[in-house]
Amino acid sequence: MILTFDEQQTIKPVSANNAKRYPQINKEVQELELYKLFGPVFYEEILDNYDPLVNDKWKELVEGCTFDDYFGNTIKHKGLKHVLAYLIFAQYVTEISVVDTFTGMVQKTRNDSEQLSSGQLKNLQSHNREIAFNYFENVKLFLIENRTFFKHYCFVREKRVTGYKSFGVKRTKI
Repeated sequence: MILTFDEQQTIKPVSANNAKRYPQINKEVQELELYKLFGPVFYEEILDNYDPLVNDKWKELVEGCTFDDYFGNTIKHKGLKHVLAYLIFAQYVTEISVVDTFTGMVQKTRNDSEQLSSGQLKNLQSHNREIAFNYFENVKLFLIENRTFFKHYCFVREKRVTGYKSFGVKRTKI
């Protein structure tokens, strides 16, 4: 795993009572989200090459660093750990109150507390995903600036069509 429970607690804390459920959520999010962000080849390359004890580009990618972009600007990125911590938290808030019992899936309730509505949970999840992808933008810049070292990272610029506007031509009398 790229991110441990203790590291999660320093970036975006989750309840210590749920430490036993954390590894499963971490594994699922890492395998789904990082796989989607990087593709199978580069995702496996990160897992194979990252060693927290070795100070190299892989450690800079995962744990963050400061680098200079093409224009000479100094940029600091927080690393994949921050991206992953916020993605895990986004999934955590939607899953943690659901418990699998012999009678089916149930949601915990307490007399002295009130559950968040599904809309509030969705907003919390969206907000944390937005933070994660904001961190990822600087990770992406780091990868682009170091593309000679990270040969299997494929960056494709997206072209977004925002729609076409048609303008009419008015007739004028001469």
